[in-house]
Amino acid sequence: RTHRWCGGARRGVSACVRATLAEAETSASVPASAFSIAPMMEYTTVHFRAFARILTRRALLYTEMEVDQTLIHNAAYRDRYLPFPADQHSVALQLGGSDPASMRRAAAYAAPFGYDEVNLNAGCPSETVAGKGCFGAALMRQPLLVAELCTSMREGLASAVLPGAPVPEVTVKHRLGVDDSDSYAELRDFIGTVSERGSVSRFIVHGRIALLNGISPADNRSIPPLRPGWVAALRRDFPHLSFDYNGGLSTATEVARARADGPLAGAGFMIGRAAYARPWDCLSNADVAVFGEDAPSVPSRRVAIERYAEYCDDVERLAADDGELAPNPRVLVKPVLNLFHGERGCGNWKRSSDYLLRQAKLRASNADSTTPRTSDLLHAMMRVIDDDVLDAPPPPASFSGNDDDEEEEDSDSDSPMRSSMMTLPGSATSRAGLGDGVRVVVSGRRRRKKAQIVYENGGEEEEEGEEEGKNLKASAAA
Repeated sequence: RTHRWCGGARRGVSACVRATLAEAETSASVPASAFSIAPMMEYTTVHFRAFARILTRRALLYTEMEVDQTLIHNAAYRDRYLPFPADQHSVALQLGGSDPASMRRAAAYAAPFGYDEVNLNAGCPSETVAGKGCFGAALMRQPLLVAELCTSMREGLASAVLPGAPVPEVTVKHRLGVDDSDSYAELRDFIGTVSERGSVSRFIVHGRIALLNGISPADNRSIPPLRPGWVAALRRDFPHLSFDYNGGLSTATEVARARADGPLAGAGFMIGRAAYARPWDCLSNADVAVFGEDAPSVPSRRVAIERYAEYCDDVERLAADDGELAPNPRVLVKPVLNLFHGERGCGNWKRSSDYLLRQAKLRASNADSTTPRTSDLLHAMMRVIDDDVLDAPPPPASFSGNDDDEEEEDSDSDSPMRSSMMTLPGSATSRAGLGDGVRVVVSGRRRRKKAQIVYENGGEEEEEGEEEGKNLKASAAA
C-alpha cells in the first residue's frame, strides 16, 4: 500500500483524477502555501483531501493532526492513516507532541511516506491537547522546547527519508499568544527563539490568542479578536522569514484580494472550516483567483463528482486487491455532503445520501445481495439535483452567506411533480458492482425529492427489496 499510494506509481489511479495534476504544468511563481487548507481533526482525511485536490490543483493540503505516541506504538495505524495517493501532492503532515525524542521517532516513521512538509502543532487550544496532552497551544509558553522539537523532527525526517527524496520542510502553526502571555513582545520573542534555535523559516499564524481556561475550541475560533496587524508586524520585524495567516477569510477570492493589497500583501493564507462547510464556494476557483491559472480545475460540480467517484472506485479496488476491508461508503461520501451548500436542492442531496447509504447497509447485511459501489451511490445522488445546478461554473466572487453548515430549504414549493429513471451500468466482475437490471428512481416534488435504487433481478429479489424497504421505514420510525 505504501509504495502504490505514496511512491509515485500507485497501481490503478484513474486517468480522470490524475488529470487534475497533469494539467497543472504552469508557472510555479506562486507557491502552494499561498493558499492552504488547515489541519482539522475528523475533517481533513485522505478522502477529503482527494476531493479538495479535484477542486484545486495548486493549494497546499494539511492532514489531521497525528499524535507522536500513536504513530510510535501503533504500526497498523501508521499503515492505515499515513499513506496517501501520489497525485495528492502538495500535502503537509501535522504532528502533535511535546517530547523531542518521541517527535524524532514519529517524524522518522512519517518520512518514507513522502510528505512535502511536516508541521508542529503549537496552536490547538482543546483541553485534550493543550491541557492533559501538554502540547498544542500550551507549547507557546516554552519557545526553547518548540525549537528543540523542530530540530528533533528535522533529524528524524533526515534519517528515514527515501533515497534521493528531499527532506520535508519543518514548520510551526501557532497562535498570537496564550492566556496572559498575549503581548506582541512575547510573540516576537517566540518567533525569534524558534527561528534561530530551531532553524524554522516558515510560520503559520492563527491571528488570535488562545484562551485555555474556560472556553471551548469553537469559542477560541471566534471570541478572541483577530489581530492581522500583529502578523504584518512580524513580517516587518523578520523579513527573512515567511508567515502564513489563518483567520477571518473563507473563500479563495478573499485570499486573492488580501494577497494583492493590504498589510499582508504577498503572504500565504490558510482557510479552515469554510473549506469543508462550503467546498465549492471556497475551493473551486482557487487556481484562477490565487494561482493565476487560465481555467479552474473542474468546470462544474458534475465533473467534480464524477472524478471523485472514480477515486472511490480506486480506493475500493485497491482494498480488494490487498485483501482488506474497503472504507465504509459513508466515510467516502462524507467529503461531498456540503458540495451544494446554499444551492437549490442541498437538502435533497443530503437526505438522498442518507437514504441510499441506509439502503446499501441493509443489502450488505444480506449475504445473497450485491452491495453497490460508492461511485454508484454518488451517481444516484446526482439525480436529485437539477442540471443547471450540477453544471453551474465555479463562482466568480466570494460567498456572502453565513458560516454555518445548516441546510437551506428550497423556496419554490410549487415546482411540478418530477419523476425520472436512470439505468446504472452493471459490472459482472466488480467486487461491489450493482449488476444488471438495477435502476435509480427519482420522484417527489423538488423540496422533498428522493432517489431510490431499485433492484430487478427477479421476483424473489424484488420481494426481498420490498421487505428491506419496510424494515428501513420501521427503523426510521423507531
